[in-house]
Amino acid sequence: MSSRPGSETSSWYLNLSKTVKIPDEYNLDLALYCRQPQSSTTLRVLNQTNELNFVSGMAGPTNTFLQPMPGRTLVAQVDYQL
Repeated sequence: MSSRPGSETSSWYLNLSKTVKIPDEYNLDLALYCRQPQSSTTLRVLNQTNELNFVSGMAGPTNTFLQPMPGRTLVAQVDYQL
């Protein structure tokens, strides 16, 4: 089983004075799942496009601090039930 969720964010201003504008951002993730009666395996590739996306690092009307989101990331998980 697999899934490919994605997201897109249009450009936005970081603060009320509109001195910092964040460009359009997009993100695409991939997840692969394999489930058996006693085990399951999950492999996730986050931010497949390796696009540089940002979040606001602080709250406030004059904020100009941006924190970059992680680039392409691989996450693997294996579960086993006794």
